[in-house]
Amino acid sequence: MLLMGWSAADFEYEHTIEGATSASSVFPALLCVAAAHHKTGEEFLAALAVGYELATRIAAATTLGVEDVLGFHAAGLAGPATAAAVGSLLHWDVETVASGMGVASSSAAGLLAYLSTGADTRDLHAARAGQLGAEAAFMAHAGVLGPRDVLENPEGYLHAFSRHPKWHMLNAKLGKDWTSAAMTLKLAPVHVWAQGFAYAIDQYRKQEKATWTAEDIKNVTIFAGPAILDPMRYARAAERKFANVARVLGVTAEGQELKYSIKHLAAVEDMSALMGKMVSMGKLAVSNVAAQG
Repeated sequence: MLLMGWSAADFEYEHTIEGATSASSVFPALLCVAAAHHKTGEEFLAALAVGYELATRIAAATTLGVEDVLGFHAAGLAGPATAAAVGSLLHWDVETVASGMGVASSSAAGLLAYLSTGADTRDLHAARAGQLGAEAAFMAHAGVLGPRDVLENPEGYLHAFSRHPKWHMLNAKLGKDWTSAAMTLKLAPVHVWAQGFAYAIDQYRKQEKATWTAEDIKNVTIFAGPAILDPMRYARAAERKFANVARVLGVTAEGQELKYSIKHLAAVEDMSALMGKMVSMGKLAVSNVAAQG
């Protein structure tokens, strides 16, 4: 369960919106529980919909201020949604599910210190949220009592993780509008802000039936704000992180900042069509492609 979530986060195998990263938290945990309890595909998907919808609604109510203002990594806060998904899968009563969400909320965490250190905790946050959420659900079923009103409690989840919570997002048009349907499906193993650029390059290549060669590419111009084009704190973190991995695996650390760098993403996307596949992020060196903004 933990390793599945960790791998999903590391390879950016994600569905994401408003900071909710359910594919590396809710999905791995629920899949493991469903397999262990021999649940059908229909039961699994129904419970997954519960977890995804709750995760996105809680994230929307919390707002991105949880990271920008308070300094918590939103990916580490998916425990309550996972607990609810597990309870739904196993057909537990409402009181047990709510209690599990309360227990899980007390384990919600995840700090942004990895940004300046390149630590592995960034990818661990969502995985641990899923694991702890599942554990919380089973603890509640065994009789451990969690605060059942944990989301709206004056000393509860939204009080801790949001300065200005959007309370109405928790149940606005519930059952009619599915907030989880608006989640972004990551098409490339890069951070969410780079997905649009990867998609645009792929679409242009298909539309123009492009057959360019590496020698044809002299310059790539990207129009975006400075925070998108030069997210230096993320790039430095990625470099430090991969340097640690490189020492263990004996591979080159060149270009690993691709995961967060729009410039390197554009280079890889342009080259990948020529090579017929996505190129390994750690081994591609492109010398004649520059990005300007």
